[in-house]
Amino acid sequence: MKRFSNEGFTLIETLVVVVILAIGLAIAIPTFMEMGRSNAVKAEARSLKNLLARTRMDAVEGNQSLTATINVATSSCTVTDTATGTVVSTTNFDGVQLIPAPNPLSIVWNSRGMVGNFSSINLVGAEATYQVFVSAAGNVRIAKQ
Repeated sequence: MKRFSNEGFTLIETLVVVVILAIGLAIAIPTFMEMGRSNAVKAEARSLKNLLARTRMDAVEGNQSLTATINVATSSCTVTDTATGTVVSTTNFDGVQLIPAPNPLSIVWNSRGMVGNFSSINLVGAEATYQVFVSAAGNVRIAKQ
């Protein structure tokens, strides 16, 4: 009957494993970095979608008209009370470029949650582009370009 030895691994075996791990990491790290940049743009697009959806909901709940204005120069969205012009909130979108259509873009939700016309905002980042759509019915959705 053969007994197990207590010798362990040789230096060659250990070096082979380390080299294989290093090659695997060298291949995987750029992919993870690209995925992180793409996810950052997606997070900003979701943030804008949520802001616009919340603005619509607030207009309906408050029985008022609210306007969301996209500012291309500052990559921000400002929500104001349409009747008084009072600023409700301003949100900055860092790391992405906002390209609204039409430009400049002001989306006005009435007290029933409807808007006058269809509009879209492209969020362009280093690795990905997402588009946020607002339908004439006031619904907000997101899509990858």
